Amino acid sequence: MSNVFYDRSGKPHTIKSKKTESSEKPSKPSSSGKKKPSPKSPTLGVKKSESKFSKEPGRKDKSKSGFKSKPGSRFEKRPRPERGPSPQGLAQTLKATVDMNKKGTAYLIFESKSIEDAFLPKHFLDQVFHGDRVEIKVADGRIQSVKVLEHRFKEIFGRIRIQSQKFSQKGARRTGVLVYERKKTRAEIWVGVLPEKINDQDWVHAKIHFDHGKGEGPWAEIIEIIGPEIPASYDIAMVAGEFNLKEHHTPQAVKEAEAFKLDLNSPDLADRTDLRHLPFITIDGETARDFDDAVYVERLKSPQAYRLWVAIADVSHYVKAGTVLDAEAYERATSVYFPERAFHMLPRALSEDLCSLKPRVPRLSMACSIDFDDQGNPSHTKMYSAIIESRRRATYTEIEAEKNDPQHADLFALYRILRQARTRRGSVDFDFPESEIHLNETTGEPLDIFVRERNDAHRLIEEFMIAANEATSRWMIEKDLPFIYRIHEE
Repeated sequence: MSNVFYDRSGKPHTIKSKKTESSEKPSKPSSSGKKKPSPKSPTLGVKKSESKFSKEPGRKDKSKSGFKSKPGSRFEKRPRPERGPSPQGLAQTLKATVDMNKKGTAYLIFESKSIEDAFLPKHFLDQVFHGDRVEIKVADGRIQSVKVLEHRFKEIFGRIRIQSQKFSQKGARRTGVLVYERKKTRAEIWVGVLPEKINDQDWVHAKIHFDHGKGEGPWAEIIEIIGPEIPASYDIAMVAGEFNLKEHHTPQAVKEAEAFKLDLNSPDLADRTDLRHLPFITIDGETARDFDDAVYVERLKSPQAYRLWVAIADVSHYVKAGTVLDAEAYERATSVYFPERAFHMLPRALSEDLCSLKPRVPRLSMACSIDFDDQGNPSHTKMYSAIIESRRRATYTEIEAEKNDPQHADLFALYRILRQARTRRGSVDFDFPESEIHLNETTGEPLDIFVRERNDAHRLIEEFMIAANEATSRWMIEKDLPFIYRIHEE
């Protein structure tokens, strides 16, 4: 049995179905004695399995040139590993992401890793755009329908190519295409009406419209004409457009956030443990805009025993299920930090105030205490819904300079114990240098790039956060409580 598929250049190829040598049998001729022709229309097929050398012009085919490999050499012919079934012959619904290459050819990257990438025929391209998440129906190895589940792009940046000028009673109207081009991707989007002052090859910021069910492809609406060159100050806007990042929150979410006030006498806080007597401090970078965690280490009475306290801002007190804040936080999933500003998951009234562990003001937190012996073995963990008050907003540079100060002796003593214990367990420390970029605040142009120094103050906070995460996991497992955790997929 053979299947037809299209490679990244759009050329049709024929490949054999995956079979082991022991099970492969000669194909039977048809009743007329002739072989049946291959189907003319493309079926879902294997893109990754084609050899990158097999179609390369000028390259010698070693299978026909008498080339023989020695047993055990890297050229020895080996059976190909099974990669799981491809969609041929299946009648099912599959989910995938549309991937368009520089030539405008589209492929489907399936969410199921057992199914290999497949060519998306051109007649489906009027429904989708690069990066879209889609659901396809497959029967007899062919795509029957494509349904868009989620558009990745809503706004894009690209160059205009003017195509024609049409005249009507309302006057002249120019049309063109918006060329979206990146390192590995290229797509053209129809622009039905071009602004008067736009020139060919101008950079523009545009909104994409999808007219589903009308048989028309995506079309672009020009939001802003940038000009023949795109300045560096647009970099963040381009990244935000590429990944649908939102900087500003809706008025409803801002209103909800600004309505919160911290009243320590409120009945809602009656069950919280007051830990304001503990001298927590926060340690962050010089340019940090919010302070999420605070730490404190105390020496216990037993010899060489320490208690580590870690507190994080209690966002759950403010963000409740079913609220606008919850919906927007769910949509954003995380805060995104750029060199000059941040796109926060929550409005500033929370992210930079009530949920930031500022010094010398009470803040609601989730806290834990973990006892360690002199070998770094944990012995007791306790969790708290707490109220804390940080004593100081410190920086990594400051704490590194003060690490020999007696007031930080317990901090660094426990840090060294925990680091040595983790090393004994075989933990790998990826201590790679990081770059820091200084930008012109007006133009966004980079002025300087230098290596950001990592010191023991950075490692101290990392060690304490790892210890707190491990202790929380053990505590949840011991109590047989359900919780969400993240894994690293292969």
